[in-house]
Amino acid sequence: AASFVPQYLVGQLGGASALGFAVWIAGWVLQLGVVLGFTRITLRLVDGQPVTLGLLVGEFSLFFRYLGASLLYGLIVLGGLLLFIVPGIMWALRFSLYQYALVDGNLGVVASLKASAAYTRGARWQLLILGVLCGILNMLGFLVFGVGILISLPVTMLAMATVYRMLSSGGLPTPSALPLPPLPPNQVQA
Repeated sequence: AASFVPQYLVGQLGGASALGFAVWIAGWVLQLGVVLGFTRITLRLVDGQPVTLGLLVGEFSLFFRYLGASLLYGLIVLGGLLLFIVPGIMWALRFSLYQYALVDGNLGVVASLKASAAYTRGARWQLLILGVLCGILNMLGFLVFGVGILISLPVTMLAMATVYRMLSSGGLPTPSALPLPPLPPNQVQA
């Protein structure tokens, strides 16, 4: 919704006018600010902390750092994709949690990328699987007349925030560390 309204206004204003361009830029800034706010909300939900609607627009102070980190992330991934695709995928996974590190730790551009690289070390296969599953879920959400994305996108961001919190606090649990239900008692009679 944050991008629909400015796009609609730009269309109504003729698109190529200076006012249309200003509305487009304002909508883009608003959209990035809301993404930062939603990132904060997902982190607070994962931590079991209360959230308010005000948090949705409460992270605009991070805007330029987020913009810089996003541009740098994009350039890194693009460079890797130009180097025969696999490095781009590996670097995309390595730095995939920069947004959460930036918001959570109030980090700068390079520090958020370094933090993501440190947190994702040893978990890249799991992140690849999660990324594919999140992508499929969001595509399915989009296919439901575009409305399903309103459910799938928050769910996938919450999943990423959960993984970020696990990795930033020591790593993903190993299968042997996961709680398992008790085995049923042996029903065999002697």
